[in-house]
Amino acid sequence: MKQKEIRCESREGEMAVSGEQTASRLSPERQRVLLVDDAPMNLKVLQAMLRKLNIESVCAESGEKALEILRSDQNFNFSLTDLWMPRTDGEQLADAIRSFDRKFIVIAVTADTEAKNSFAAEKFDDILPKPVTLEALTKMFPRLNMQFTGKRQES
Repeated sequence: MKQKEIRCESREGEMAVSGEQTASRLSPERQRVLLVDDAPMNLKVLQAMLRKLNIESVCAESGEKALEILRSDQNFNFSLTDLWMPRTDGEQLADAIRSFDRKFIVIAVTADTEAKNSFAAEKFDDILPKPVTLEALTKMFPRLNMQFTGKRQES
């Protein structure tokens, strides 16, 4: 079965196919996030919020697609991933990412009100409850002590 292609708008307002590499490199002026969710509307909403924060995003409609993107392009500050996806769920994705980059920031996004009891929360750097708000996104950054490197700062 062919996976449907999810399209996301780039910061410049052009359409970019999920997984498409951009020519830009990370810099202190520009953050870039990998969004992972099997629901196209969730990707579009998250992307619109991140755009308001001047954060570029690339969309992946599955855990498999996210890994494919990360293997060819590691210029991301962090990832926001849905927990409950078919085939490769958020936990499996976090494990796979950690197998090649232990410090990469992976944030779970879930509507599960009992989230911390229904999955291994320790596999994630943070949990954002759905529906995600702009305020919740903004508060997440200082909580993670996130710098523009996209890596957790060691104390």
